[in-house]
Amino acid sequence: MKKIILFLLIINLSCKKQENKEELKNNTEVINYTSENITKTDSITPNYRYKDLYKMRTDIIKGLKSKGYKIPSTDFFRKKILDVSGVDITKEEYDDPDFGKYQTLAKVIRDLNILLPVDIENYAKVDDQYIDHIINYNNMVIYEQMTAVMLLENFDQGCNIYSYIAGTGYTGNDKFLMKVLGYFQNYSLEEKSKGLEELLLGYTLQGNVIPKGPFRFDMLEKIEKLKPGLMSNFRVSSFSKYNLTKEADDKARAYIYNSLINCKYDDEGVYIGEFGVNGLIDDYFREHPEYLERLKENNYYGLEKLKYYATVIFTTEHDDVLVDYIVNDTDGYTNLREEKNTSSKILEKIKTGEYVGVLDKSGDWWFVKTYRGKNKGYIHKSKLKAY
Repeated sequence: MKKIILFLLIINLSCKKQENKEELKNNTEVINYTSENITKTDSITPNYRYKDLYKMRTDIIKGLKSKGYKIPSTDFFRKKILDVSGVDITKEEYDDPDFGKYQTLAKVIRDLNILLPVDIENYAKVDDQYIDHIINYNNMVIYEQMTAVMLLENFDQGCNIYSYIAGTGYTGNDKFLMKVLGYFQNYSLEEKSKGLEELLLGYTLQGNVIPKGPFRFDMLEKIEKLKPGLMSNFRVSSFSKYNLTKEADDKARAYIYNSLINCKYDDEGVYIGEFGVNGLIDDYFREHPEYLERLKENNYYGLEKLKYYATVIFTTEHDDVLVDYIVNDTDGYTNLREEKNTSSKILEKIKTGEYVGVLDKSGDWWFVKTYRGKNKGYIHKSKLKAY
């Protein structure tokens, strides 16, 4: 009798074990979409295909534990994802397999509270290098560790600091943003424009794909604060290609124009913070007077530089300005005179570093217009320099 009871207990325990295993497998449904990405087979890497997602999951957990990774609490993890990407993974209708909205960042494994970098296909198996990669990515995103940023710097697409910030639009860490904006120093003009586009409208991963927004106003404000003058590299002339709504387009243009008003450089490429004028803004205002009216109706979106420019500096009159020059006088200012001589009446004193529009460059005295005082007169060419 005892043997029969023991036999039945063994069968029962075996069934329970199988049920538990099936239940764990069912819990991996949230990452089933990664099955195609968790493979790599070539002549030098082993054929190690994670068709068994239960085994993959087990290996990841084992690896994280062996490395002492601190897995965040569920509340902390989900709140962090919401903060940095705007995605609420607690909602039942959440079915976006990727962290962020542009399918370039990381797979969210919700019941493990970890992010799986999208370059997972670069690894043949879950080994120490792979676990380190997961830990570094999670330390960067979840715990905002600068050390992790440095460790990930050599990785491309979806797992370095640039793709993380451009993909999510996260502006909560100034050190992270300064790191990203620092890359622009070595970019060409074309690369700077594309980089700004990705930061402001979304990371597409492909150079020929146009992001659709939404426009990140908080990102633009951060860029202007941390790297004044950088926005001069953004090609606002082709802004209409983003197909934003009229309301979003109006507001986005206002924010961009507001940032461009001070985007002026000297002849050595050094940014000058003096009030300047950008010809693109003039041209757009003249071609679209209705936009000026909408700006006024919206109180210029609270942008004081833009309001001052539109109401004080801008004029609908179009002078044939050859080019803008910077006043460069060791006295700290130069005089705008009525005639071509030093005895002529002074119309305006212009500070060194301010801009004037040159209308005529013939002779030693150039005929110019001032932007602040809106006067026209003569300045000796020795007191001006190109920027």
